[in-house]
Amino acid sequence: MFIDDDKTLSDIETELACLCLALGIDWADETRVRTLAREVLAQWKTGAPAPRPHADRHLMSRCTRPA
Repeated sequence: MFIDDDKTLSDIETELACLCLALGIDWADETRVRTLAREVLAQWKTGAPAPRPHADRHLMSRCTRPA
């Protein structure tokens, strides 16, 4: 069975980018993504509930998936 790792990675990256956009996070902003990752890991380690989102939905980017 042949698996195209580059395509699989590209698909995962595209999905993550869309999910980040849905959360109001610019995937291209490496600093913000790294900060988010640190916050998520810190919360996960403490077992604390996730904070409620406070983003303005009207200012969020829209994700359009490539055809």
